[in-house]
Amino acid sequence: VRAIDADGATSDIQQATVMVHNVPPTVQGLPGNSPVVEDDPLNLTVTAQDTASDQATLTICWDLNAKLDTDGDGVRDNDCELTGASVAPSWSTKGVRMITVTVTDDDGAFAQQSMNVSVLNVKPRESIDAQTSYTNLTEGDNLTLTGADFFYDEATDNEILAFTWDSSHLDSDLDGDPEGDDDFTGGTWTINDLPPGEWTVIVTATDDDGESEQRSLTVVVAELPPSGLFESITSELGTTTTAVIGLLGIIIIGLAVFLFFTRQRTAPAEELACLNKASSPRRPSLSPPSRSASPSPPRFQPNPLRFKPSPPHTAHPPNRWLSTPGPRSRRRDCPRAGRWNSGITTANNGWLRTSPLRLQFNP
Repeated sequence: VRAIDADGATSDIQQATVMVHNVPPTVQGLPGNSPVVEDDPLNLTVTAQDTASDQATLTICWDLNAKLDTDGDGVRDNDCELTGASVAPSWSTKGVRMITVTVTDDDGAFAQQSMNVSVLNVKPRESIDAQTSYTNLTEGDNLTLTGADFFYDEATDNEILAFTWDSSHLDSDLDGDPEGDDDFTGGTWTINDLPPGEWTVIVTATDDDGESEQRSLTVVVAELPPSGLFESITSELGTTTTAVIGLLGIIIIGLAVFLFFTRQRTAPAEELACLNKASSPRRPSLSPPSRSASPSPPRFQPNPLRFKPSPPHTAHPPNRWLSTPGPRSRRRDCPRAGRWNSGITTANNGWLRTSPLRLQFNP
């Protein structure tokens, strides 16, 4: 610096050194420790200030996890994962995250502010409009179930949910208890050849953090309609009752057949001999009758005796053989005799003739 007067005279030049100091920026606005659910955004806004000449050139960087050094400079809390005064970060897994925001001016001066964020996991949630009862099923049908129809989770967890299935009609571990088994593992399960009955299916959804949720499904399977007489009786009375009735029926039929054939047996030989002897024709005498001047009346008047057949199932004389009355008539008792259906015994010129006989044996 030098001085100059009105006449133009000047002084000697004087020099001095001036030190201009940079004013570092400042930053504020982060809240205290805050919880947030995984995959939900956390809205954050800060205010950075500096001198007028540096305000426009300030840079704001966000380090979302102080445990990681993404730029590799050896400092883990100065990474620049997001920029700007307002950000909305999110995290897909639970845990505590330390967030650091750094404001830097054109001279390299910077200011930082940090906070902790607790990222919370939310277990899988049930879908409200999901079908949980299946009743329009018949024995032998197949049923396909998909886990994603019953649960939902945050965006990143939805794709990695694990599903296990347990049905009350299966005992996969053979411990005698169908409950508590993992009958199937996977997102979609097709149950083949369903048996009749009402069954309970438990589906369990588990996320990547190990938290799970269960849901109960009801499956009602109707029996197939009977295809034949035996199946119809079995469906009405039960297998055991039907088997007992069938056995009794076989026994009764067998007894009836046995009685039928034993009652229709052939008459014993002595009965047949007696009947044959009684039914053979008899002659009163081998010599011709004596002749006289006046003819004598026939010794035997034609007096046929016709035996009417007994009505069915009515009582009849027990076991007796009957012939025409007269001197030559005789009654013989047979061990067992049948009933007369028809028969005529007449006397013709002194000869006794018996018409053909027809016998019917009644047990």
